[in-house]
Amino acid sequence: MTPEEMQARLLYRDGLMLVLDKPPGLPVHRGPKGGESLEDHFAVLRFGLPRNPALAHRLDRETSGCLVLGRHRKALAALAKLFKTG
Repeated sequence: MTPEEMQARLLYRDGLMLVLDKPPGLPVHRGPKGGESLEDHFAVLRFGLPRNPALAHRLDRETSGCLVLGRHRKALAALAKLFKTG
């Protein structure tokens, strides 16, 4: 996936989070056998911040849909709490 393709999958962005359209067949994390993963491309989603965004939750390899990422640690903690409590 090119940086342009990754940015084209961006559905929402604000100071706290990003929402990506995850395609089916692409794992979120690199597996033990290697290969491309979504995390490999998070650097292009910094948008001026010093760190890569981090996953607030996961989707299975074959699952497509909205994937939420926190843009910094405080946001990630708040998002994790929302996913846990509903």
